Amino acid sequence: SINSIVSNLLQLKKSSGSLLEENISYEEITQTIDKITKELKYKLTEKNIELVNIVHDSPQINMPISRQKLYLTLLNLMNNAIKHSPQNSTIEFFTKSNGIFIKDHGIGIDPAFISQIGKEMIVNEDTQSVSGIGLKLVSNLLEGSKVKLYFENTQEGGTLAGIVFA
Repeated sequence: SINSIVSNLLQLKKSSGSLLEENISYEEITQTIDKITKELKYKLTEKNIELVNIVHDSPQINMPISRQKLYLTLLNLMNNAIKHSPQNSTIEFFTKSNGIFIKDHGIGIDPAFISQIGKEMIVNEDTQSVSGIGLKLVSNLLEGSKVKLYFENTQEGGTLAGIVFA
């Protein structure tokens, strides 16, 4: 739930101030992705979304991030990808030389807001809803580290989101 994610993020932020950032290995990255995939399988099944995990066929990278921060960040990105993906679609997990990415085939991000993601919460005046709370918290968690969030609308529709080297 969002409450547990917020609680975990706040606790991690408090405890990580004095800790040196770890360097997570490719094997730990794949294990973290596998764990998130298992935890969110029920959400994927509810929407009949196929997860295409091609990390094993992608470049093997290490990242300067703790396993816990990687887990919380990817969990948030994956939750968002599922939330904004249509029924019967696919979501892809992969790495490139500059980071770890999740690609969905949803509606994409309104270009007017893409530069604000992770920096501020977005208020939809029409629906009186607020979004981006989790991404704001994750962005805050990554502040001062050697990685940052990345977002791009894809040409075929959908969003490419990731954690890239800063």
